[in-house]
Amino acid sequence: MENTWNPVPPSVRRHRLFATWLTTWLARRRRATHAPFDPSLFFLTLFLTCGGICMLFSASYAIGIAAHHSAFHYVWKQMIHAGIGLILMVYASMVDLKKLRQYSGAWLVVTLFLLLLVVFTPLGVQLSGARRWLNTWPFLFQPSELAKLTLIVFLAHLLSRPRKSLDWRCEPLLRAGAAVALVVGLILPQPHMSVILLLVTTSFMMCLLSGIPRQLLALAACLLLLLGAVGWFVAEDYQRERVLSWTRVVIPGKEEPKDADYQIRQSVKAFKRGGVRGVGFCEGKQKLLYLPAAHNDFIFSVVGEELGLLGTLFTLGLYTFFIWRGFHIAYNASDQFCCLLAAGLTSMIALQAFIHVGVATHALPTTGMSLPFVSYGGSALMMTLAMVGFILNVSRYPDLQTGNESYEPAHRGGRNGRSRLSGPRRRRSSGKG
Repeated sequence: MENTWNPVPPSVRRHRLFATWLTTWLARRRRATHAPFDPSLFFLTLFLTCGGICMLFSASYAIGIAAHHSAFHYVWKQMIHAGIGLILMVYASMVDLKKLRQYSGAWLVVTLFLLLLVVFTPLGVQLSGARRWLNTWPFLFQPSELAKLTLIVFLAHLLSRPRKSLDWRCEPLLRAGAAVALVVGLILPQPHMSVILLLVTTSFMMCLLSGIPRQLLALAACLLLLLGAVGWFVAEDYQRERVLSWTRVVIPGKEEPKDADYQIRQSVKAFKRGGVRGVGFCEGKQKLLYLPAAHNDFIFSVVGEELGLLGTLFTLGLYTFFIWRGFHIAYNASDQFCCLLAAGLTSMIALQAFIHVGVATHALPTTGMSLPFVSYGGSALMMTLAMVGFILNVSRYPDLQTGNESYEPAHRGGRNGRSRLSGPRRRRSSGKG
């Protein structure tokens, strides 16, 4: 009798197993329900990123041709980092926030280790007199930008404590101060004063929102002022000269310096040339090697020259709407960690935009501060998009509880440490008729 048994070849069995696994995985994905994120914040972020790349081309083609013989040198790099940043944003919007809170301390330790590599190892790269980058082929990475994100996540976890420990003990404030001091102490030798200013200010705002008593915050503010006075004497000459040049121009009767405020004078000239409607896209002249760092620290001046007053007001309106959506998401979160996380990340982006605009318009002393989503900077763009991803994550699950502790109302009257808006009150009857 002929044997008709025909065994299945191994290659066919592997294909069948893979097909079975793929079918099962797709079925599970269909059954899985994912809450939608905030659509307005998502599309606003995409619009700011794409519009920022277009504005970057106008601001950088002159310096790209002069320094790298290519008008698209900075744009191609920014587009690559924008793609990576969008992937990080999508991934951050799907991360389990409970695990993020659980491993927040480990991420901060990794950030501190990277900052140590920048300062004390040959992996640190020095450009333009500052040692801020790690040589991560094929691009340079700036760990201080990562510190913005990891420190906010750690502080949100640290300050998410029961109300009793925050009302009667200063332990959370001391721990937060120690964490900020560690990060600032490693960024100070680089030096990167603008990031230090952002970290300190955002940390103070998070402590205020967490419900720490005002007496302790007033004491911390006095200590910060004392440290600022000490920092004035240990600062570099060019840093003090920037502040002095700003006061000399603002306060009448003082002699105007010739070189210290060159950037500011060129920036103000760009706004004057722009007028109400602007000179037109790619038609600005101040970016033609007259205005230093036009593609980074003073890109808002290019917006004012080419798009005019209307363009600058539209840009400020976009950032205002972004800030409102971020704080709205933070306010609707039922968990204090999620609330502080969204509020801290929104505050970081808002402060960065505010300082950049203030420097460009001569309302603040000159400092190197990029405009979020618009200025050139790969590390800054990737980390900013990752921050937006975590804000979107909070918007997806407003009722998520990341901790087991129960929160009591704060001493300021708000739920979860937030101040409560007063509701409508009934008018008392006067007793007449």
